[in-house]
Amino acid sequence: MNRTVPVQGPPEAAPAHAPTPFWLRLNSFFGFPFQREPMIYGLLLSLVGLLMGVFIKLGMLVGLLLTALGFLLAVSRYAFKVMALASQGLLRTQDYPRHDDPDWKPLPWKLFALLVLQGALLGFVGRRSMALYAVLNLAVSLALPAAVMVLVQSMSLRQAINPFMQLATMQAVGWPYLLLCAFLFLLSMGAPMVLGMLLPAVGPWLGLPLLLLVLSYFTWVMAALMGYVMYQSHEAL
Repeated sequence: MNRTVPVQGPPEAAPAHAPTPFWLRLNSFFGFPFQREPMIYGLLLSLVGLLMGVFIKLGMLVGLLLTALGFLLAVSRYAFKVMALASQGLLRTQDYPRHDDPDWKPLPWKLFALLVLQGALLGFVGRRSMALYAVLNLAVSLALPAAVMVLVQSMSLRQAINPFMQLATMQAVGWPYLLLCAFLFLLSMGAPMVLGMLLPAVGPWLGLPLLLLVLSYFTWVMAALMGYVMYQSHEAL
């Protein structure tokens, strides 16, 4: 890979012991969005839901789409920042540097391009063989976290879509990669479950802000988790 993930601090300040396995630090990932910076940012972004409700009421589809796109862009950009800094061992936002790396900004668009390319490939294969499609879909889904890790580490879409780079990342993480995929799958199921419990308790105008807040929360939890897995395996990566 072109770009390595450094350990935060000078060599003499590097931890003497290996990082704690991520499955023993789950509370820190679930608690990450409750820190001051992500909590305030998440609440502010959730207010976009009120504007989306107005656009829905007025039937302004273009305004609704642009607002939703802006929300997704803001959430994903912060997620990549969280992941990149977690890969350096930073899980406390108070330890974050003052200035963001400008290379992080285009990462959401590169991820979108990655997903489009994967979707096109799956569609092409699916039109020819459903059995092969099922196998390839499983492989692509399993390799997606590795592709995102490569994207964060190299900032390169070309490297992120390279299956050999994805495989090398999976091998570097080792067997915990499968455990990571299991946790990410459970987290992806968590948002609908939480929304199913909370939405009936709020009014229609608060439904969209609550939806956006929950989506931000689970996205940033997954970003912190994946970044820390990179930190845990930084020597191999």
